Amino acid sequence: MKAATFVPDTIGILKSFGWTQKEIASEIGVTQGTLSRVQSGAQSLRRKSVDKLIVLLEREGLRIKALREKLLSATEGDLE
Repeated sequence: MKAATFVPDTIGILKSFGWTQKEIASEIGVTQGTLSRVQSGAQSLRRKSVDKLIVLLEREGLRIKALREKLLSATEGDLE
């Protein structure tokens, strides 16, 4: 993933997990308008906001990992 597309791509990934622009913006401390401009490539985020965006992505990853483990343990008997 190129640096220029990392943030817009990350926002897109979070939206695919059900996050709205408004929720993402609130979590990382920017306005929804700023986030929209960032996603369109017209503006950049400060490092602190990018770090918060990464934390959100990691949080979603951990949620997916926990769900995957739960599903695997629930179906373990079915796979034998």
